[in-house]
Amino acid sequence: MSETIFSPSAAASPDPADQGQAETFCRYLARQFVARKGFAVGTVPEAERLIAASDIVLTQNSDGPFTILCLIDREANPIRTFDLSLAELESIGRDCLRHAGAAEIFGRPEISVAIRVIEVGPTSEARWEQLKALTSNTPDARYHVAALAVDPAKGEVRWNTRLDRPERTFIKSQVASRFGRELYREGASVDVYLRTGDVGSLVGSKEQNGVGDFVDLSGPPHRNDAHTLGAHGRIGGTS
Repeated sequence: MSETIFSPSAAASPDPADQGQAETFCRYLARQFVARKGFAVGTVPEAERLIAASDIVLTQNSDGPFTILCLIDREANPIRTFDLSLAELESIGRDCLRHAGAAEIFGRPEISVAIRVIEVGPTSEARWEQLKALTSNTPDARYHVAALAVDPAKGEVRWNTRLDRPERTFIKSQVASRFGRELYREGASVDVYLRTGDVGSLVGSKEQNGVGDFVDLSGPPHRNDAHTLGAHGRIGGTS
């Protein structure tokens, strides 16, 4: 597998001293993906277009497929949407195959590259229909695109394909923890700053489809160590 290198714009670190922006569940969720799932802030040159289209871009290449998360913070900006097309996302997925290892289960190719668009905040039915269109239906099973909509206030995670189950399951667990909601509402302190992941972190190393899941928010909060994102809107590239 070839070496994976960050593009210059993706390697820029957010300023950890800037703490003026209000905490949102999107930013909390990003920190949890980094702290608990091994994602790094930023992405590879082949996927650099995702940075301008997202508020936060995270990449992981250590467990399962080469995965890129594009997070949109609709709590911070309710009119913000992800504006790349499915065709553009699938083109990026093909370009990123060089960073992923080939995998097969029972003689059939498994997903090598996964791109997930995750909009966090209130979502209308019309917007959800647009997001559902960002779901791959291609004969090339090596790369796959899907979108999710997360409304932490309602405890709702909308999804459109069983292939997004790893990300969806983790997101549901964070919504259900209630700590995420308390964190961005109360401004709870955190003790480690999140910076753009280093190059080494990216070196290669089923259920019925549904439109939404409501998670149980009745359990006690769970406090988890997390990393802090910089305050600027787009993270994973220059603002």
